[in-house]
Amino acid sequence: MSTNAGQQQVAIVTGASSGLGLGITRALLQRGFRVVGNSRTVSKSQELKPSADLVLVDGDIGIKETASKVAEAAVSHFGRIDLLVNNAGIYVPKPFTEYTSEDFETNIHVNVAGYFFVTQQVVAQMRKQKSGHIVSTRPRGPEKAQPDSTLGSNLRNRGCSVLLAIGTDGERRKHSN
Repeated sequence: MSTNAGQQQVAIVTGASSGLGLGITRALLQRGFRVVGNSRTVSKSQELKPSADLVLVDGDIGIKETASKVAEAAVSHFGRIDLLVNNAGIYVPKPFTEYTSEDFETNIHVNVAGYFFVTQQVVAQMRKQKSGHIVSTRPRGPEKAQPDSTLGSNLRNRGCSVLLAIGTDGERRKHSN
């Protein structure tokens, strides 16, 4: 990832309070990044404490206002956004045919709306900067695919297997794995 000379890289990590998101947050801090970490209750984390290089923003990333607060925190505290790690996500461990309307709505809210709202906010900032990267994970599902059980984690698969890079000309470049 390219960097501006003399500037620390700034990352946003959603789903930062546990699991993969916590590990990514720690790794970025160890590598000299400044980080804005988000989850519903990240400020209550026993693992993460606010510091000069770490800002914690509580909130549901599936709500547009939360996504705005997260992006605004990065810009107001650190002046830029170089990396977005879309990590917030859920997996409902049951067959697709047993999903309730509530299961479906929860999946869409977190896995799709959360991804959409924060990415929308961050891309706008990255285009102003004419640089940045977006990496997305996907909710962990079963280790072995089971018939009729993978739709929940696949609701976000297309967006999650993409790295979006904003070039120095402000144009986006999409790289699929």
